[in-house]
Amino acid sequence: MPVDPRHLPERFGLLVLIVLGEGVIGVVLGTAHVSWTFSSGTVAFAGFITGAAIWWLYFDFLDAAVIVTRNVLSGLTYTYAHYFVTAGIAALGVGVKLTIFSVQPGPSYEDIGWVAAAGAALCMGGLAAIELAVPPMLFDVDVVLRLVTAALSLVLVGLSSVLSPVLIIWLLAAVLVAQVLAELAGHESHAHPVTGPV
Repeated sequence: MPVDPRHLPERFGLLVLIVLGEGVIGVVLGTAHVSWTFSSGTVAFAGFITGAAIWWLYFDFLDAAVIVTRNVLSGLTYTYAHYFVTAGIAALGVGVKLTIFSVQPGPSYEDIGWVAAAGAALCMGGLAAIELAVPPMLFDVDVVLRLVTAALSLVLVGLSSVLSPVLIIWLLAAVLVAQVLAELAGHESHAHPVTGPV
C-alpha cells in the first residue's frame, strides 16, 4: 500500500523525538545517585551533544521526498529503516549511561564503549538507507556523510577494548557535530526538491 505522505513522517518524527527524550531521561534517572565528577559531567555533556546532533540531522536534513513519491519500495524503506534509527538512538543512550558508570568507583564498566558506537552505527545506517531510497539520485552527499559516520562508529566498536568509553563518546560527538557542520555548510546545494502532492 502507498504510504500517507502527510501522516507517516509526522508519526515517525514523534517516535524519534520520544526515543531521544527517553535516552536523555534514562541517563538522568539512571545516574541520579551517582556522585558527579568532572569526568562524569563531561561524558553527560558529550552524550547531550550526540543526541542534539542526531536530532538536528533527523529533523533538519532528512529528505522527506521519499514519502511523497508514493513509491511502495521507497515507502517501505522509509518505514523499516526507522527501526534501526530508533534502536540505534536507544543503544546510544544506554552507552552514554554506562560510560558515566565507567568513570565511577565500583563495578567495572571498562569495555562498554562499543554499546554507544554500535548505536551510532545503527542510527546512521538507518538514515543512510532512507536517503538511499530517495529518487532520482541514489547516492549523494547525504548518504556519504551518513555512511562515513556509520563506518567510523563501527571502527570504534572494534577499538572499544583499546579505547576508553569516555574517549569513544567524545569521538562520536565530534563526528556527529562535524556531520552537522558539513550539512549546514552545503545542504542547500544537494537537497532534493520535494515533488508531488504535499
